[in-house]
Amino acid sequence: MIYSIYETATGLIKSVVEGMEFTVLAPEGHSLLVGRYSPGEYYVVDGEAVERAAMTPSISVSEIAADGVDECVISGLPDPCRVQVNGAFYWLGEVAGGSLTITSTEPGTLSVTVLNNPTHKPWKTTIHAT
Repeated sequence: MIYSIYETATGLIKSVVEGMEFTVLAPEGHSLLVGRYSPGEYYVVDGEAVERAAMTPSISVSEIAADGVDECVISGLPDPCRVQVNGAFYWLGEVAGGSLTITSTEPGTLSVTVLNNPTHKPWKTTIHAT
């Protein structure tokens, strides 16, 4: 049988395992759900798998001047959410109005990923600072 293991408190699916019911044990703080549910596509509410919603933020511009003044505004973000820029996490806590303003003082590419586990699928965009 196939099971999805999820965090009991959050519903975030952590892994999928296969085995007989009496041989599959969920770690402390986790529960089992019968079936194969992708962690990127589903989370669990009241013991049932629910599809994660797609985020639909908008981005004001995809290219900014690397002058610390020019900005890109990402709006329509879940509140709260986490943002990852070039691999480093920044916790935004309560995002006022669901928007984020990004500036840069150095030229380069900013890879932005917005996470709102477990209810939404990750959203990605790229901003070029020139």
